[in-house]
Amino acid sequence: MARKVLQLELELEQSVIGISSALRPWQVAYHINQHCGFDLRRDDDLELLLGKQKTHSCFQKFSFVLLEAESILYLVANAGSEGKLVPELGNSFDYFLLFDEIPGISTTQELLRQLKSAQVFTLVMPVEVNEKLRSMQHLVF
Repeated sequence: MARKVLQLELELEQSVIGISSALRPWQVAYHINQHCGFDLRRDDDLELLLGKQKTHSCFQKFSFVLLEAESILYLVANAGSEGKLVPELGNSFDYFLLFDEIPGISTTQELLRQLKSAQVFTLVMPVEVNEKLRSMQHLVF
């Protein structure tokens, strides 16, 4: 029997900011809430099958619904129970902040300034998501 393969071209429409920090996920969410005026709350874990062995891995996820913009802001841990969400960036970032549009914040640079003002994060910078990023599909949910 012939085998057919369905190939989808996924496009991440959200902006992504990578955050490095030794803090636990709930502490990162707390500091983001304090410095940016959000209300990130723990959400169901993001569950994925990773690698060739299809190992089941869970990643902590926080979300905040932005009613004015009709979008959702996500904070996702890069380290899961059995691997990295985005292994290509595994040594650079511990967390990813995904967002579309945030009312009251006109540019990504303004959000970066607010996050850097927390002074508890080692590194805060935008992540360029393109076709070179092999595990981009892990950030589409």
